Amino acid sequence: MIATLIAVLTIIIVVVNGIIGIAGLFFALKSTKNHKTMAFKKKLLSVTDN
Repeated sequence: MIATLIAVLTIIIVVVNGIIGIAGLFFALKSTKNHKTMAFKKKLLSVTDN
């Protein structure tokens, strides 16, 4: 009984860690894309200002 409980908890922890990892990667990719577009917009703005 205790062994199965530990096994289930371990599986839940692994799954949650996997989801968090994937979500973290996804948000990291999104933020880098946003950062690049922001940098690009800033460049465009500075060019148009000049």
